[in-house]
This record gives sequence, C-alpha cells and structure tokens, in this order.
Amino acid sequence: MGRRALESLGHRRVDLYCEGGYASETGIEPILKALNDCSAVLVAKIGMCPKDSLAGAGIEAVESYAFEFIETSVIAYFKDYLE
Repeated sequence: MGRRALESLGHRRVDLYCEGGYASETGIEPILKALNDCSAVLVAKIGMCPKDSLAGAGIEAVESYAFEFIETSVIAYFKDYLE
C-alpha cells in the first residue's frame, strides 16, 4: 500500500441495510454508491455479506474501533494503516 493523506470525506447518511436479520429491499447498491470515493469506513457492526460487498468495491470495513470516539478512532486507524 502506498502512503495516502488522511482526508475526512464527511459523514454519509445511508439507509439501514439490515434490520432484524433481513436485508433491505433496495440492497446494498445505494450504500456502495454513497461510499464510492472511500477506501475505508468505520463500522460498529457488520455482517459478512455487506462486508464482502464493500470489499468487492475496494472499501475496507473497519470494526476495530466500534463505539469509540470517531476522532480518536480515525487517528488510530490511520496510524495502523501507515504501519
């Protein structure tokens, strides 16, 4: 992996993909479209199917910092990414 600058692209609001174990009727495509310029997203919880879909689109789903403050999480993720 080459070095990249850390750039916050902001918060993205997307519809829930899964509620109560059932995927949404629209699927994950609107979410992938909303995140198409991201290389990683920090998530609190994610299932294998959406995680695989994100990976297929070149987006890493990062669960390591779930429920932590976002600012601290982003800095920690980027430090790990550079190592």
